[in-house]
Amino acid sequence: MAYFGLLTLGAFIGTILLGGLQFAKNLDAFKKVVTYLFSSAFAGTLMTFFNYLAKEHGVQNFAHAVFMYPVGLFMALVFSFLPDSLKVIGAPKDQHTESSVQLAWCHIGLLGIATLVLCVMVLPPAFCVAWANLNLAPAVPAQATPAVTAQE
Repeated sequence: MAYFGLLTLGAFIGTILLGGLQFAKNLDAFKKVVTYLFSSAFAGTLMTFFNYLAKEHGVQNFAHAVFMYPVGLFMALVFSFLPDSLKVIGAPKDQHTESSVQLAWCHIGLLGIATLVLCVMVLPPAFCVAWANLNLAPAVPAQATPAVTAQE
C-alpha cells in the first residue's frame, strides 16, 4: 500500500501546486509562486512525515516506494493538460493546425500508456499487501502446552 499511498500523495500535492501556478499572471508572481510551492513540495518536512509514518505507525516496506511521490507529481502535471488536448481535438478544424491536433492525440495516447504502466507498477504490490492482511486462514484455538518442570 505504500506505493499507492505515495503516488496519491504526490498527485494530490501536484494538483495543489498546479492550481497555485494558474494564478500567476506575470513573471514576478510566477517566480514567487514557483519558489514557495516547489520548495514546500520537495522540502525536508515531507521526508520527516515519511519517517514518522514508518516509525510511529509501523508502515513496513516503505523505503522502496518513496520514488512514487515524484511519479505522482508528474502524473498530476500530465493530467492537468488533458482538458486542453480535448479542447483542441473537439474544436472545429479551421481553428487549429493539423500538427496541433496530432500533438493532442499523442498526448492523450501517451497519457493512457503512462496510466497503464503506473497501474502495473502500483496495483500488484498494493494487492499483495492487502491480500496478506486479509487473514483468510481459519482461526485455530491455541493449544495448551504442558508446563515444563525441573525434576532433577
